[in-house]
Amino acid sequence: MRYVKNLFVVVFSFFIGLGYANAQGVKNPVYSSVSTSFVLTKTIKCDEVRAKFEVYAEGDTYSMALKRLAKINNDFVKFLRKTFNPKEVQTSNAYGYSKTAVLYVSVKSKKTGKISNVLSYIANKTFQYKTGIKTVYIRFVVSNKLKSEVKNSLFLEALKIANAKLAVVNSVLSNGYKIGLLDIGENTEYPILYERNTFRTLYKGAPASSSGQDKIQTSPGSVTVKVKVRLKLIKKID
Repeated sequence: MRYVKNLFVVVFSFFIGLGYANAQGVKNPVYSSVSTSFVLTKTIKCDEVRAKFEVYAEGDTYSMALKRLAKINNDFVKFLRKTFNPKEVQTSNAYGYSKTAVLYVSVKSKKTGKISNVLSYIANKTFQYKTGIKTVYIRFVVSNKLKSEVKNSLFLEALKIANAKLAVVNSVLSNGYKIGLLDIGENTEYPILYERNTFRTLYKGAPASSSGQDKIQTSPGSVTVKVKVRLKLIKKID
């Protein structure tokens, strides 16, 4: 048993030494490289709206405020679910303080043009004393699906440019260079942001239609996506 154990140690040591010897005889490959970078930009229209509204009501007691709130909220949510897909409308649990009841309603939808209908609804709705609906925020953004499509489009464009640069380098520095690195970084901002105070001002100055009601128009706007592309061309030197 001891002999077998010692034999195993010898054989194991032999393979370690053989691996070390082979490693010593192998030369690391040497590469010639050409690096550059460029920026790609693409302007895309925001295709998703995210909005949040505050429904509130006051009363002599909290119970009274909650009762007044229920009617306003039910009508508002019913309107929203007709305007958007019902699954795109979410409500939070009501809460209150003192004699005021508050509830939040959120919308996340691809129907960006429909949000103007919601603002017009609020602007032209007649609310009872110390009740109403406030706009917490409305944001027009680029959906994850569209962002993925844009990134794929930019990658294909970057690859096309990279191949063109590769052809130039191979023609000038002799053939043999290949693309070793094509890295795309992304910096996207969503500048369209309407806060509550903005819409309060907008309500006061909104033009009246022939029916005597205010029609509020909104635009989702666009976003400019900028990506910095890093390109590295390499050639193995024998």
